[in-house]
Amino acid sequence: MSQQEEPTAPRGRPAPPLPPDGSRNVGRTSVSRAPGAALRARLPGLALAVAIAAVATAVGSRFPVVGGPVTGIVLGVMLAAVLRPGGRLRPGITFAGRSVLQVSVVILGCQLSLAQIGWAEGLSRSCSAP
Repeated sequence: MSQQEEPTAPRGRPAPPLPPDGSRNVGRTSVSRAPGAALRARLPGLALAVAIAAVATAVGSRFPVVGGPVTGIVLGVMLAAVLRPGGRLRPGITFAGRSVLQVSVVILGCQLSLAQIGWAEGLSRSCSAP
């Protein structure tokens, strides 16, 4: 797109101009296009998610009947209901709740599938054979 063309919003309306610093308003949070800005915007929310995961893992190992994942969900729901995380935490929480969670589920699913069909044992035997 050339400098003279204006970006368009849905239904042919012109999009609002970008601020001089090149940032875009994503939801309620302004995300800059500068390198590393997305990571810096996500760090506070990701740190909160990691803290909740650490506590949930500790509680889950202490009470294996409940488990870490259930504890993490309960802690996250309670924290969100009581404290209402603000705009500063939102990008990291959204990233953890979508991208990180999807990758985690895929990895967990792959581990379960390999173990269930016996490939893990077969691979370890074939790799150790002379």
